[in-house]
Amino acid sequence: MYIDINNTTLHYKIYGEQNSEVIICLHGNGDSGNYFRKQVEFFSDKYKVITIDSRGQGKSNWSGEKLSISLISYDIIAFCECMKISKSIFIGFSDGANVIMDMLTKAPDLISKAILNGGNIKYKGLKLSVRMAMKLEYYKLKVSSRYRNHDKKKLAVWSLMMKDIDIEYSNLNDIEVPCLVIVGDKDMISQDESDKIHENLSVSKLIVLEGSHFIASQISDKFNKSVTDFLNDTI
Repeated sequence: MYIDINNTTLHYKIYGEQNSEVIICLHGNGDSGNYFRKQVEFFSDKYKVITIDSRGQGKSNWSGEKLSISLISYDIIAFCECMKISKSIFIGFSDGANVIMDMLTKAPDLISKAILNGGNIKYKGLKLSVRMAMKLEYYKLKVSSRYRNHDKKKLAVWSLMMKDIDIEYSNLNDIEVPCLVIVGDKDMISQDESDKIHENLSVSKLIVLEGSHFIASQISDKFNKSVTDFLNDTI
């Protein structure tokens, strides 16, 4: 399904339409809502699960505009307004987690609970080895995008990871939305970055699972159980 909002067209899917409580899933850089297929399978019996392809990614549109986490955040806010979703649980992975953190500062009333999987506020919150590899790919795309139109979009999307997002840790201090910060012990995000996000959220739980950045797909049983326990808990 497609929806026109904010001068773009977003692709989305809905599962478990018979359920009333909503979970919205926001994917990571260069991916699509299909990343959450194991969460869709697990949660759609009880929840209405909506996966959204972010602007310029998956099957959603990109018209050459500069991308930012803030712009994508406004897209998701507009999506909720158009779909008449007054409040939802949000699960965000990587860039998706960053979008949710930005939304927490713009429209916290839309979020009942937030699951922040592998997010980072600061670019230096990525481990040094990851930043070096990302920078190499960035410069390759800078060159190839001069003569390959397809790489222009890839560069625009990749650039989302190459800078701080438009909020500070302190912007999270007054957020009253319960948040789960969940990462892998071998994540590409530094433990210090995850700790800072957790410590600056006023209502937060931190879980570190054995795994990589991609725990939601690679160890989905443990990830889904952690999310379920958090949704059923009062912290």
